[in-house]
Amino acid sequence: MREDSMALFLLGFSGSCSFLQQKLDKLLDTRDTLLILLNGIFCTNIFYMKVVLKYHINPFFKFVIIKTQLITRYYHLVLRETLNLYLHLQEIQTPSCIEICSFGEF
Repeated sequence: MREDSMALFLLGFSGSCSFLQQKLDKLLDTRDTLLILLNGIFCTNIFYMKVVLKYHINPFFKFVIIKTQLITRYYHLVLRETLNLYLHLQEIQTPSCIEICSFGEF
């Protein structure tokens, strides 16, 4: 997949932006997503505790570390699901070989 086409998709094109937003909202409202984000918090807390035990770090930097981990995990989840949705839409919009071959022989 070309990077510019993916960038255009992520920016949204006429009529699709609200559809994508609805899909992402629905995704983020599901129980599984909540569990994934809670798992991210748990993993981040483990990482945070390892950092606290190993290094003596200013509390502000501890806060920055844990927030960065959570934000990274959240956006990774959203981008992965956006890509899955994009690929699903490509499958719907791309005619199958049977449809192409049914127009007649060349």
